[in-house]
Amino acid sequence: MEDEPVELFESSRERQKYDDQASLYAIIVATEHLERAFARDAVSDAEYTTQCNKLISQFRLSEKAVCGKDMTTE
Repeated sequence: MEDEPVELFESSRERQKYDDQASLYAIIVATEHLERAFARDAVSDAEYTTQCNKLISQFRLSEKAVCGKDMTTE
């Protein structure tokens, strides 16, 4: 008996929605890791600031993509 593939989405639009949500989640997880590294003094102040600014910028872009698709971060 052959297993049938499971469809995770029904359309390319739905797939994009899940991809956008996954990107936003990944940015949040990366921010948490950066915070932990900074708290342990594993990252300098300058590097922390640089990386934080990048993550904030990425978050804002991802948030715009996701929030236009029935989800809010508020």
